[in-house]
Amino acid sequence: MKKIFYALTTFFLIILITGCDSDHSSGSSSAGSSAASLVVGDTGPAGGIIIHDKGSVSDGWRYIEAAPAETEGPAVAWGHYGVITYASGLDIGTGKANTEAIPTSPAAQACLGLVYGGCDDWYLPSIRELEAIAAALSSTNEALPADASYWSSTEIVFDPALQGGMPGDMPNSYEAYAQVPYEYSSVPVIMNMPKTDLYRVRAVRYF
Repeated sequence: MKKIFYALTTFFLIILITGCDSDHSSGSSSAGSSAASLVVGDTGPAGGIIIHDKGSVSDGWRYIEAAPAETEGPAVAWGHYGVITYASGLDIGTGKANTEAIPTSPAAQACLGLVYGGCDDWYLPSIRELEAIAAALSSTNEALPADASYWSSTEIVFDPALQGGMPGDMPNSYEAYAQVPYEYSSVPVIMNMPKTDLYRVRAVRYF
């Protein structure tokens, strides 16, 4: 009986520490409500770095954790060239919804398929989340390299009716936001780039 109690105790401690339970594949996590107080720059429950704290738990999460650099794979395209996917969230907290709107995007798939630190609830960050990653990791060993380009999950939609298109033009989307090196800046900048370009991705998860 003592052995069974010890095994169960160890099991639940592991869940508490990792923040990923048996439902983590659906993006649910108990860590937002049970994790000790963390600050930006701390190591997260999955072994990444905390890049955002919204101050309290809402919508099932409080913190955003960025995956380590070692999880990055080859550069990939955003995909869906010319197609509007409605993955248009800009703000922190919209990366998950964006990613779920583009499950066949190579950039999104690279994050959705990631299993790290016992968790598989990773997403492609929105553009504001990508900016938060760059800021939070800038002075760490996990910093985004200044000479590398990274996709966000935020696409750009061109609406001819609102943006001066020609008569008969239909809304379309050929670009998404990315962080890219810029010759006139000492640090990478946010720019709208063709969805066919090949860039890196750095995954995030909410807990």
